[in-house]
Amino acid sequence: KPLHPVPLHSTPIAAAPAQIHDAAWHRLFAAPALMPRELAALNALAQVERVAGGAAVFARGQPAHALVILVQGDVSLGQHDIKGRFRAERNVHGPDWLDVSSAWLGQPHTMAAQTVDEALVARLPVHTLQARLMHDAALARHVIGGLANQVRALMDTHRDLVLKAAPARLASWLYRQCQMQAADPEQEALEIQLHHRKRDMASELAITPETLSRLMARFSRSGVISVNGYAIRVLDPKALAHLAGIERGTASARK
Repeated sequence: KPLHPVPLHSTPIAAAPAQIHDAAWHRLFAAPALMPRELAALNALAQVERVAGGAAVFARGQPAHALVILVQGDVSLGQHDIKGRFRAERNVHGPDWLDVSSAWLGQPHTMAAQTVDEALVARLPVHTLQARLMHDAALARHVIGGLANQVRALMDTHRDLVLKAAPARLASWLYRQCQMQAADPEQEALEIQLHHRKRDMASELAITPETLSRLMARFSRSGVISVNGYAIRVLDPKALAHLAGIERGTASARK
């Protein structure tokens, strides 16, 4: 599934639910946990839609009027080259933000977003959200925390690209996936499920697909990971953190 070409059409599925599951909202916003009243307010604001596989969620340069959330599914963020081919720069697996900043700034989307397969997307109209936050300090704190988390994640990714060599970048990416895909926020996932094509994953890490394959093979031979299809099992989390240049205690504290 994750490494196949992007489909042109999707299989029809059931209509989108009226509400987003609470667990998705909790992952998007900072601790402490959202209260039932705050969850109800967000669900009332959210405009939820199904987006077909291989379709655009939004285009680069398109005016942004809402904060855009990927509730379920897989989306690539990037841009089209001069021949019209889509080039992925960042890959997102729901629940996560697709664009949390453009609408706040009154600016157009800076990247295009394209689904890998069927995806559930939600939009929070910025003017309606701003009006709500004027009278809801608790919800405003959660939104600010969510924005801060997103900024920190992007800073960590940028730091990896600028300062780390390819093996450390891959190790950092795998380590972050352990944190993101963990069911229990106090633990780390030991098995990572890949959700995007190998070439898109390589593009995100600023390496070639061939280099990605060689590094995965190297990590497997050294006993750090094992690869079974699209599933990667982390056999030695401590060694993976060492390869990534991450202090495990510090990383755990950031979750």
